[in-house]
Order: sequence, then C-alpha cells, then structure tokens
Amino acid sequence: MKHKMKLNIKTFLIALIGSLLWLFMQLSPAPELAHAEGIPQFVISTNKVGLPVGEIVTVILNGQNLKDMYAYEAKITFDPNKLKLIEAKSSLEGYSVMPIIENNEIILAHTQIGNIPGQNGNLTIGTLIFEAQSTGATEVNWKSMKLVDSNLKDQAYLVGKKTIISVSEKNNTTPVPPQTHVTPTPSTPAGPVASPNVTVPDLLIDDKQGVRFSPEAIQVKKTRNENGQQVTSVSVDEHTMIQAFTFLRKKALPSPYMFIEVEEMKDEIVQIELSAQALADAKNTGDTVIISMQAGSVGSEGAVRYELPVHVLPLQALTKQMGDEIKDMKVIVSFVSVKQGERGAAEVDHISEIVGKMGAIQLLKPVTFGVFVESGRERIEVLDFDATYIHRTFTISGEIRPSSSTVVWLTPGGKLEFVPATFKTVNGSTEVTIKHRGNGTYTVIQYKKMFADAGKHWAKQEIELLASKLIIKGTTDTRYDPEAPVTRAEFAALLVRSLGLEEDYLAAKAFSDVSANNGYIGVIGAAVKAGLIEGYSHTKFQPSGKITREEMTVMISRAIHTAGKRMMSEGSGTGNGNGAGAGTLEAFKDSSLIQPWARASVAEAAASGIIQGKTETVFAPGEQATRAQAAVILKRMLQLLEFIN
Repeated sequence: MKHKMKLNIKTFLIALIGSLLWLFMQLSPAPELAHAEGIPQFVISTNKVGLPVGEIVTVILNGQNLKDMYAYEAKITFDPNKLKLIEAKSSLEGYSVMPIIENNEIILAHTQIGNIPGQNGNLTIGTLIFEAQSTGATEVNWKSMKLVDSNLKDQAYLVGKKTIISVSEKNNTTPVPPQTHVTPTPSTPAGPVASPNVTVPDLLIDDKQGVRFSPEAIQVKKTRNENGQQVTSVSVDEHTMIQAFTFLRKKALPSPYMFIEVEEMKDEIVQIELSAQALADAKNTGDTVIISMQAGSVGSEGAVRYELPVHVLPLQALTKQMGDEIKDMKVIVSFVSVKQGERGAAEVDHISEIVGKMGAIQLLKPVTFGVFVESGRERIEVLDFDATYIHRTFTISGEIRPSSSTVVWLTPGGKLEFVPATFKTVNGSTEVTIKHRGNGTYTVIQYKKMFADAGKHWAKQEIELLASKLIIKGTTDTRYDPEAPVTRAEFAALLVRSLGLEEDYLAAKAFSDVSANNGYIGVIGAAVKAGLIEGYSHTKFQPSGKITREEMTVMISRAIHTAGKRMMSEGSGTGNGNGAGAGTLEAFKDSSLIQPWARASVAEAAASGIIQGKTETVFAPGEQATRAQAAVILKRMLQLLEFIN
C-alpha cells in the first residue's frame, strides 16, 4: 500500500496549494484567549543565544495544545546577510516538501501519510539549522502557521514570535583535533612510486586511482531484519579509514578514490558503515575523495557500485541536529534489492504494475539506495547532496540497446520518471551508470515509443529517442505535433525531466495563473526553484506562452550549468562541427537581433554545437521554437552532459 500512500501525498499537496492563496489573504491572529487551555500555541527557541561566525545554531519550532494536526505550513523570516540556512527539517513522521526559500522567507510544509488521525499535544514541529555569516544581533521570526486536520479542514494563525541570536567574531585559533583521532602518516614505501600496488597495513594502494582496502581490512556481519531478509553489514574501522585519507592527501591525486569492495552480492540488503568522524575530518581538511563502494564482483551480473563524494555530506549540520558527538556517529550507505511479492516490496510491486501498463519490459530487479547518518539514538536519511549528481552503476548480463533502454526511478508522487544514465558494454555484459541528485528506487526498462505524425519528420530520430526515455510526451498518445510551437510550461517540463529533478508543487504557488489542474504545476515549480526559468512577474508565469529560439537557448544554457557542466566559450570552435561554423555570433547575419540578455548563452551554445541556425547564416532569435526543435536541442544537451549515450 506504500505507493498508494505516496499518491495520496500528491493529492493532498495539490489541494493544499489550491487553497493557499486565499487562505493567507484571510490570515487572522490567534483568538484573544490565546493562553486558554486548548488554544494552539507556538514557541520558537534556539540551542544557543550567541556564537562566532562560521558556527552552527539550531532554531526549534514547537507547537502546544495541538489537536488533530495532520499537516502544516509554517512561514519564517531571517536575515540572509547574517545567517545561512543549512537545513530545514520536520521532526514529525510523514512527508516533508523541500523547504522554499524566497529572499528572507522560509516556507516549511509537511503532511502525514494515509488515512490516519492527526497528532495531538505538545510537539516539536521542526528545526532550522543556520550557519552564522556576519557579526551582530539578528532575529529569526516565526510569522505564521497554517494547520490542517485529518478532514483537510484548515486554520491559519499569525504567530509573531521571534528569537534573537548574537553573532561574534570568528575565533582565529586553529582547533586541534582530538588526540584520539590523530593517526600517524603512513610511511612512504621504498622504491619508485610507479609500482602497480604498494601495500601498507590493512591497505592495498592503487597508484592510478587511489587506495583500495584489502579483504583483511573489511569486516562483514550478517543478520536478518524484521521482514526476514538477510542483511550484510560491511565496515572499515575508523583508524584504517583515517590512514587511507592521510595517504591519499599525501599522494595529491586530482580525483582520488577510496575503494571498498565485497565480492558477493547474494543478499537482498547490503549496508556499508563508515566512520562519521573520519569523513568529517576529511571534509574539514578539504579532501575531494570519492568513496567507491561495490557489492558483487566487478563485471558480474547484479554487481552494484555507489560513488559518494565526501564533500557532499552535511555532517556538521546533522551532528547539531541530532545532538550527538561526531565520534559516536556513523554514515551508512545501503543497497536494497527486494523481489516482487516479498514483504516490504510495495514499491517494487507498484513499479511492476506501471511497467506492465506501459507495455515496457523490466530488465533489472529494482534497487533502492539510501544514505543515512546514525547515532545510538537516531537514524536520519541524507536527502540533500549539495545539488551534486551522485554516480551509481549496475551490471546487467547481455548487451542492451541504449536507444530503447532507460533508467527510471519511482518518484515520491508514485510515478516512474527518467533518470540520467549511460550504457556501456563490457565483456558481453552491460554497465549502467546512473547520475542522480538524490536517492530512491531505480530499475531499467526497455521501451519504444513512436508517433504517427513523426514517422517522416526530419527530427524523427530525436523525437522517438526522447519519447522512449519518457522525457517528451505527445499531444495525444499517437501524435507529437512536431511543428507546433513549444510553450513555457512544456519546455520547463522537458528540462526538469531531462535533469532528473523532483517536481516541486509549492515552488509554483506564487503564480496565480498556474493551476493544480493543468498538470504542469510540479515541473514549473522545480524549474523555477532550479533557476531554469522565471515568471513574467512575481505572480504570473504565463504557462501557455510560446518561447522563442533565443529564450530556449538561454534555458538550455542554464540547465547545462545546473548540471555542473561548462560549455565552450564563444570563438573556441564548435562542439560537434555542425551549424554555426566557428561557433561565434558573427557567423549569423542576424546576430544584432539577439537580445543582450541572451547573447552569452547563444554564443556558448553555438560554440558547443548545442544549437544551430535556421541556416548556416541565420539564427532567427525571435522566432517561436517548435516542439521538434526542442527535441533536437535537448538530445544534444543530454549527450553533452553524458546523461544519455
């Protein structure tokens, strides 16, 4: 039933957003009997009233006398010049929407899941973790609170509570790490460093890529969970990890790897446990190490590899949130592979149902990835990887055709969506490498989609490729309308799907012309939040507005930068030898018509071979972009990003 619960979340959030605008127009202060028993009260506090620049402070939001609270939305304001929001999190069970930050305002929204009663009594509603940015006193204000009960009836309150934080100068004294975590630097082996493998205690050094732990350095423990599934727990002790980081730091490789490998992958669940102290020390030192964790023999069917950059882990913020010392915490990376019909397999069953209705073929048993920070008292999933695309790799037996094969993930809304991935044949098997900002449940499907009106079109190949990868959709099940103009909402959806971003309904709530009923509210919110597109004003998005070729190019340029890629600069030559000649604006006779705000993006895209002119000398910047042109430019962008083959 888990997937049905997730679908209920989406339904609830849409209803929530639909009523949001008029509700806040009717915000009323709490009744005069504010202190009477049974009236909801709201209290804001901090774990410290003073701190130096660079330190972390936690702001706690508490509710008192709450009755049947099924969901809530809270508005908080702060001074972004004084404080930087590191993380915002609900302390309650259920589903939290990604916090929205607009200028100095934070919006938190949370809902329970399923047909259950709301919560009662005195509760910690959520926490905000800030990093101090500059000196002086500053306020965090809890402006308003909207409560929704289990019958979806809502009530809005003006809270008007604040807490004051004093920020002082940063202490210039360099802290000394605790003595228990200081490890001698491994001695440099005698002889030339170029030897293939140099062994130090518990480590096997790979000179080309980094450091590889020997089997003797890895502890393996097998247990069973509450569903009767066998769990393999893999760990490397803290002392050995610190030695490895120290050794890599001395080698000064540009992209050093730390390899942890377990040869067998027969169990449904594999958990790799890492010392949070060793990871935090490495991050604080500025290490760029990537921890590569593999379960299963290299190249064998079912082998799984997960690459975790140390710098993306928000360990300091999580330590403050959990109230534990870093030395008592560990980071856990889990791979879960559950068969259809087994206990705990609701998501797997839901995926199988969707794939069957599509007429697709599932090529891989779904695998769920997760990263958690655990102390003796609490376990929290890491959801924010600092907008970094995390790489993970599956091995599937046989050769797979990339054009008709796609990696998909199950979204919180219960849909299957495209995930950036490439396919590579190695010794008769296929390695599938996924690039995604978060975690979740993934599988590989084989699917081919064609449209009757694109069969003889010049963009047929691109249209069918991206439709088969669930990125573009037809105007009907059988028609694509390739020469129709593409709208702002449609292109926002194409970019969000191409980048594998999660839909964000609340980020679009400010636009009065974006309805929850038009099917685009989530992708518009995600595109706006990622900075791919803006509204025409603070309250108007114009989802049906047509985009021009230069507008499309600007949005493509932003998407490429969002994915962490830099394009060629103007005059450096084309990326693929097509279209724009030398790749400069001067190649287009109508370059003077390109708007100033679009010139840099058009120049970069032309130099990288992402866009071409209508002819070799005409760009037509103000002409409406077509659905066919959108498909072609998206394919080039995806290949440049190595998000598809």
